[in-house]
Amino acid sequence: MKIQLYSFCVLSTLLSLGYGQPWSANLGLGTGNKGPELKLTVGHKSGNWNFKGWGSTNFGGGWKAGVSVGIRFKRSTNDVPRKFSILIQANQCHFNSYDDNLDDFITLEEMTNLFENPEFGSQLFYDLDINKGDGRITKEEFDEMAPLVINGCASY
Repeated sequence: MKIQLYSFCVLSTLLSLGYGQPWSANLGLGTGNKGPELKLTVGHKSGNWNFKGWGSTNFGGGWKAGVSVGIRFKRSTNDVPRKFSILIQANQCHFNSYDDNLDDFITLEEMTNLFENPEFGSQLFYDLDINKGDGRITKEEFDEMAPLVINGCASY
């Protein structure tokens, strides 16, 4: 019985030291079904991993032991992109609000990229485009047509 107790204490000390790793250990004396019982529980956490072990003896030669390994899954908030509601207000009567690359022309692509509904951008483009065949709106075309087509531009 002394050898069992001594072995048990040495084992608990080594495991609690953990060879430089952060281990936790509990040693307790209690009463089991067959009299006094010595219990040892050790644990270690590393990242999402959780290691546990336990053992007990009843000083009469009976031993019990168990080991468990677990992993904790956590959903990271970095995995789910946030959604933002953004309203950007620009001067709807200013040519440069539509000329994305500042090349002095508004293309159909630039116009449709500005609006959530591409059909709306396409219709506005065709209404502003005086020279229907060239596929672009010049500043002169915009300044002439914007007061007729865009609300709020009549005073510009």
